[in-house]
Formats: sequence, structure tokens, C-alpha cells
Amino acid sequence: MDTEQLDLKAQGHPKKFRLVRVMLPVTARGTLASPKLGVEPGAAIAQGGVAAALAAFLSPLAAILPFIDPGLAKDANCAALVAEAKSQGAPIKAPRAAAAR
Repeated sequence: MDTEQLDLKAQGHPKKFRLVRVMLPVTARGTLASPKLGVEPGAAIAQGGVAAALAAFLSPLAAILPFIDPGLAKDANCAALVAEAKSQGAPIKAPRAAAAR
């Protein structure tokens, strides 16, 4: 397993309105034995560039627009996804809160 490689990227998509959100995906690269965690600054740099352009051409107040996220990400149907995984033989455990009921 010392030669197995990771190349993962995680980016959040808010479901609620966010006034200040910087697009900065988290990455995990390298081997399983020693993964390297980091961020991809490309989207955040572009977001800052758009903010600077809006501030220069419209008004300083317009610079906040690229950092506003309306929170329109759709809900994942978690119950259906868990049921499908369980039907395919995945070892699914009940959440602790549900198990205590």
C-alpha cells in the first residue's frame, strides 16, 4: 500500500445563504502512508480578481458580490442513498442518535 496514490479534492456547496464565502477547495494528494493536505487557490484568486474589478469599475461596495453565495445547493436524499448502499451489501451502522431512541 506504500505505492497507492491519492488525488482527492473536496469543495463545499452551502445550502444556506452565506454573506462571505471564499471558493477554496481542500486537496489530499500523495501516498496513503503520507498524504499531503492543501488547498487549490486558483478559484479564490479568480474570485478576488473579480472583486477588485467590480470595486474599480462600479463601486467599492460591489466588491462583496463575488463572495456572496445564495446557498442554492440541493439536498442529497441521504436516506435513499443509505438504503441503496445497504441493499448492495454495504455495512451500514445506524447513527448514534437514532440508535439511542
